[in-house]
Amino acid sequence: MQLEAVVLVAYLTVASIITYLLLNRLLWRGERDWVFIGVGYMILALILQYPAQQAPFIVLLLSHLRSITDLSSIIPSVVKPNVYLISIYMGSLAGIFQEAARYFAVKDRAMEASLYVGYGFALIDIAVAVMGSLATLIIPNNLNITITTLGVISLVGLLLQPLVSFLFHPGASMMLRSMQANGHGLRGLIVVTTAHAYMDSFLEYLDLAIAFGVITSYGDVLKLSLVYFISITIIPVLIFSYGLRALRKLTFTSNAP
Repeated sequence: MQLEAVVLVAYLTVASIITYLLLNRLLWRGERDWVFIGVGYMILALILQYPAQQAPFIVLLLSHLRSITDLSSIIPSVVKPNVYLISIYMGSLAGIFQEAARYFAVKDRAMEASLYVGYGFALIDIAVAVMGSLATLIIPNNLNITITTLGVISLVGLLLQPLVSFLFHPGASMMLRSMQANGHGLRGLIVVTTAHAYMDSFLEYLDLAIAFGVITSYGDVLKLSLVYFISITIIPVLIFSYGLRALRKLTFTSNAP
């Protein structure tokens, strides 16, 4: 287990460094200190997001303080019938808080700053992924799905995490900044928030549905995981491509004589 944790941290760290070097060589033309703006805004978003996400569960806990020993049965009875609603709630809040933070992080800044800001957002996203993955290594599970299946799904998710984070966050930042420059900032905010909410809600559903036994079939898990992995790869690629094209066009126009 300790070896798995070391490999996990090493992989995500190396992926972050390689991404930095590639962006630095191929795309970046500006002040690298802008990365810290993204880091700061992302941390602020998470500070606000997590309490809001956990608020319903805290209320549930407080309402059953006298029967705290019954929580092991109360929580599944609440989560299982409402797994879709809870997933959408959790994912939507992630999208709303993080994309609102991104909106203000790139607002009125130089066009090229958005790529750096997005990289800062992605760094914190990777850090959160590391902590979450380490927690899954430590916490045992009692699922009715084979460890082999869970291992393969976790491995694929781990391999995709840097690709998703370092495409989506810089891409969403560039898209949002370019649409702000064109007077469509609110529309851009809706687009990136919807995309973010979809990806996080889907992941939340997979986690909850497997953990609480809503999905127990080997085949269903593989099918849903396949749809999830394909969609969370396509969406960041499209957003990054759009954002980069739009940013380059605006930068070229602003620098034209």
